[in-house]
Amino acid sequence: MRGWAAGVIVGTAMVASLSFSTSAFRLQIGELALPCHAVLAFLAVDLAVAVALTFLLNVIHAARGRDDTIEADYKEATS
Repeated sequence: MRGWAAGVIVGTAMVASLSFSTSAFRLQIGELALPCHAVLAFLAVDLAVAVALTFLLNVIHAARGRDDTIEADYKEATS
């Protein structure tokens, strides 16, 4: 969820900076200017945060959540 939230914030900020007139954003990296669609930036930030947090949480041995899914849960969805 944190990766998604970061992506939404970045993507929305990019489009808002253009007064919501377009989703194509000019991404400046040094002297290089690249056209970038806000959704691609959203995806890149989302994945980067998810990968970084997964790595960090694995390094510090954070407790993993418990999966309470049972076989009956799948049968209800298909019937």
